[in-house]
Amino acid sequence: MTIDVTDWRSLPAERWDQPDVPPHPLDGTRYTDPSFAAAEWDAIFTKTWQLLGREAEIPNPGDVQMEELGPESFLMVRQDDGTIMNGRAIGNSFASLQAGGSFAPDWTGSA
Repeated sequence: MTIDVTDWRSLPAERWDQPDVPPHPLDGTRYTDPSFAAAEWDAIFTKTWQLLGREAEIPNPGDVQMEELGPESFLMVRQDDGTIMNGRAIGNSFASLQAGGSFAPDWTGSA
């Protein structure tokens, strides 16, 4: 039995007729207006995956990486068993997005 596999990336893209969109300027307030940033945070950033960092950046148990995104801080922590826990930083605690639990202020996940 032979299976013919075609890499979809080698196929030509289907024609897409862009609807008429009138030209419209993007002024600087999009980049400086706090209300626009808040609306964008609610409409986009809270509903899509965001890249926090690379696994290789926290190679050892106890290694922590924190990133600021919008009004929140996010953590990635290498656990003793080699797995990675990620979540939001809340004060001196860590709310796991995976386990739904709270972790000790030392960020290690131990009770």
